Amino acid sequence: MRLTILFLLSLCFYSASYLQAQVTTDPNFATVESFPATDPVEISNFTVPSGDNRVLIVAVGSNSNNFPTSVTYGAMSMTQAVLEDAFMEVSMWYLTLGSGAAIGPSDIVANTGIYIGAVSFQNVDQTSVFANPTQDSDDIGSNSSSLSVPTTDVKNLVVDAFMSNADPIKTAIHTEIGNNFFLCMGSAVGTGGNVNVEWALNSGTTVGQAHVAIELIGLECTAPSLSYDLIESSGASDDDAILCATSPITFEVTANEGASPYTYKWASSSTTGSILNSLAPPFAGTFIEYVTVTDANSCSSTIAIPFTVNPLPMPIATSNGLVLEGEDFNLMEIGGGVSYWSWSGPNNFSSTLQNPTVYAATKSAEGDYVVTVTNTENCSGTSATSVIVESIADVPTLSEWGLIILALLLMTAGTLYLVQPTPLSRK
Repeated sequence: MRLTILFLLSLCFYSASYLQAQVTTDPNFATVESFPATDPVEISNFTVPSGDNRVLIVAVGSNSNNFPTSVTYGAMSMTQAVLEDAFMEVSMWYLTLGSGAAIGPSDIVANTGIYIGAVSFQNVDQTSVFANPTQDSDDIGSNSSSLSVPTTDVKNLVVDAFMSNADPIKTAIHTEIGNNFFLCMGSAVGTGGNVNVEWALNSGTTVGQAHVAIELIGLECTAPSLSYDLIESSGASDDDAILCATSPITFEVTANEGASPYTYKWASSSTTGSILNSLAPPFAGTFIEYVTVTDANSCSSTIAIPFTVNPLPMPIATSNGLVLEGEDFNLMEIGGGVSYWSWSGPNNFSSTLQNPTVYAATKSAEGDYVVTVTNTENCSGTSATSVIVESIADVPTLSEWGLIILALLLMTAGTLYLVQPTPLSRK
């Protein structure tokens, strides 16, 4: 009977009463199958990449009461974490590798077995590597089933399942790595009870399965303590987190505790430093900027920075438009919601009235008049109006107006008559 093996790695982070660094998986998953069993069974040229607080996990499957008694990585001996030997022999081994440069390539060797699988992890506690070791065996049916792993406090769960089956095992929630081996990409986990991993078979009947599981313990660490400053110079007061629309604001976060160096991830920007410059919200509203700071042990904290953006006033400037020299004209602002006005214009004109008057206008008073308004939140907006001052010398006299009107009437009738004196004749 051919044996088919399922090797599952499920990494899930759960925040317990103390903070753990996020355990991460290295991209070095490797497996070897051997049918029939060989002495030894090994993975050649396995490399653990550089990193911090690394641990190597190796799973070995065997049968006929011939489970391995020795597993090594290069010249280093590994320690057995858990063994299931009542039904099929499945064991899991570990080796702490500390922090530093890459290790290997070196061979991983079990003195006997029919398969071996290995993967390394980062940010694992080097003293208390794992908790809640679990071992079990079951008879299961065909075509669909699940693996139930008892656990009391899920953090970073590593599962190795070994089953005899006529065909490869397929499942939607796992990604195939090698010949009948799978790396779990995600599964439903809780904070206690059982963790269930489900799969479906192509065909055939599964006659039995055994599994072992451990929970890796993330390096205990202290999350960064965060504080922030913000810089803005609009609105009623500077640096009070209340600003006017389109005005810039700068955020700066300071990290203490934890282990440096720190990395920064801002919610609204790809900026990776501790300072986020010149964010200029175009719209009014209440906003929150988030930044997550992660320390060298992969412990992270997130701080929320609230700020308020007030709208800009929308002034509407108007005027008489066209006046004669010597006449008065009015300037008016009708936008509303404003507490302060400042007018400027030709001839060094200025006024703080909402609706000022320019008296006895001269030709030099012609031009654009601009009003800047400020609302109660100290946000400002501008508007402009134009005034034309017509010179009196350019205005027709009454007789000239009469001729103009007569000419217009004649043109409207379609005929232009020229009136000339008629000479007298004698009879």
